Amino acid sequence: MKKHPKTNLEFIRNLPIFNNLCAENIDDILALSTIFNVRKNKLLFFKDDEIKNFYIILEGSAILLENTADGNQNVVQFLKKGEVIGDIFAKNFVFNALSSEDSLIMLIPAKLIRELIKNNPIFCLNLLKEISD
Repeated sequence: MKKHPKTNLEFIRNLPIFNNLCAENIDDILALSTIFNVRKNKLLFFKDDEIKNFYIILEGSAILLENTADGNQNVVQFLKKGEVIGDIFAKNFVFNALSSEDSLIMLIPAKLIRELIKNNPIFCLNLLKEISD
């Protein structure tokens, strides 16, 4: 993991997505993840961007936005600390995502997520529960 000075590893290890995973599995995920600061009103990704990473909000918040026919955007979902943004079935994002305040975001490569889904039933169930809530 590319460390960030504000990273709270204990908070990350206790996220619901990592429930009941052994420390080695979590450390492997963290080693391939990146954590970065995002300023308020910064786009995280656009609709139709390829899903290359899953996003976890470590601090702050974000919103998912849907483009309307008249050129405006509607808020689809508010996301807060600890929530995951990503889709295990889609190739591309179906919404825009915007930070709604200064935030700390963790990126986990989608390729790693998909490997974990195939090889780790505990992680698979955690992720399904997390993205369905």
